[in-house]
Amino acid sequence: AVTALDEGALDHVVREAIDTRVIVADGPGYCFRHALTREPVEPEILPRGRVRVHRRYAEHLRDHRGDSPDDASAVAEHWLAARDLPAAFDATVVALQQTRSQYSPATAAKLTERLAELWDQVPDAPARAGTSLPALHLDAAQAWHDLGDPERALRSVNEGLAVCHDDPLTRAALLRLRFVETYNIDHRGGRTEDLAEAIRLLEQIDDRRAHILLSRVYTNIAIDEHGTDAATHTARAIALAEEAGDDFALAVALTVEAWRIAADEDDELRALVAPGRALALRTSAGQAPSDIVLGVGRLEEAAAVGAHHFDDVSRAGIERGSGASIASALAFALFATGRPDAALRYTQRARRLMAPVDGAWIVRLLGSHLSWDDRPAERDDLLPTERSRIHESQRRYPH
Repeated sequence: AVTALDEGALDHVVREAIDTRVIVADGPGYCFRHALTREPVEPEILPRGRVRVHRRYAEHLRDHRGDSPDDASAVAEHWLAARDLPAAFDATVVALQQTRSQYSPATAAKLTERLAELWDQVPDAPARAGTSLPALHLDAAQAWHDLGDPERALRSVNEGLAVCHDDPLTRAALLRLRFVETYNIDHRGGRTEDLAEAIRLLEQIDDRRAHILLSRVYTNIAIDEHGTDAATHTARAIALAEEAGDDFALAVALTVEAWRIAADEDDELRALVAPGRALALRTSAGQAPSDIVLGVGRLEEAAAVGAHHFDDVSRAGIERGSGASIASALAFALFATGRPDAALRYTQRARRLMAPVDGAWIVRLLGSHLSWDDRPAERDDLLPTERSRIHESQRRYPH
C-alpha cells in the first residue's frame, strides 16, 4: 500500500535488505539494524519521495487504524510529514476525541498543543476543531494540571488568556486556573486579583457552567481564609454546586468546609459531616477527604478513604498529579495503624511521584519509620541519597 510494489517485488527487496544486514525483522515489521545505517539512507530519499511515502502511510493508517489514540495520532504525524496541514489538523482532532473518551491526559496535552500550533495555518480551524483557540489552551492547561506539571499548565493558561477577548466563561476559567497554578508553583498566596476578575465575569452569566465554575472560585478563595469570610464563601460554593447539580464541585466545596470547621471551630464531629457527604457522592476531590479524616485522628478510616482515592486517580491516569499527595497521606495512616509493609509501598510511590522540592516530608516519614523499626544504618544511608531533595525543600520553604 505504501511502496506501490507488488508482493513479489516487495518480498525480493526486503529479503535483499535483510541479507545485506541493512534491516532486521522487528515484530510484525522491520527496522534498520543500526541508526548509523539509517542516517545515510534518509537523505538519499528525495523530498518529493518522502512526502509521497508519508502520504501513503497516512492514507493507509487512516483506512486501517484501530481505535486507540496512538493509532489516530500516528495518522496525524504522517500527514504532518507529508506537509498536508489541514489533513494533519483533522487527524489530530480525531485523535484528541479518542483520547478524551479514554481519559489519557498526557496524550491529550500534547494533541491540544499541536492543534494550537496548527490553528493559524489551516482554514476554518474553529469549525474543524469544534472549539475555540482559548478553549483549546484551557484544555491543555487542565491536562497539564492533572499530570501535576504546574509550569506547563501555567504556560498554556497564559497563551489562552492572550487570545481570549470575547468569551467571558472561558476567560474566567483561565483566570481561575492561573491562580491555581501560580499557587502550586509558589506555595503561597496566588493572584487573588484573578479570582476577583473571574467572579465579576461569572456573576454576569446565568448558566449552569458558570455556576459550577463560580463554586470552584469561591472554594479557592475560602481555602486561605478564616472566620466569617471563610464561612460565607464556603456556604456560597456549596449552594452554587447544589443548585447546578455538580457532584465534583460539591465534593470540593464540602471538603473545604470541613477544613474550615476543623481549623476554626475545633469541632471534630461537625468536621466529619462534610467529607462524609463528599464521599457519598462517589467522586474524588483528591487528597482532601482523607486528609481531613486523618487530621481528626480517624486513622483506619483515613487509610480506607485514601486507598479508594488512590485507586481512582490511578485508573484516571493522573497518579503523578493528585496521586503523590494521596499516597503520602495514605502511607502515614498505614504506618500509624501498624501496617508498615503496605505503608512502605505507598511511601516509595510517593517518593517517585513527588517533585524533589515537595518530597522532604515523605523522606522524613520514611526516616522516622526506619528509626522506630531499629534500622539506624538504613536511616543514615537515606540522608546522602536525599540530601538534594531536602536542601531544595528548605530553600523553597524556609519556614
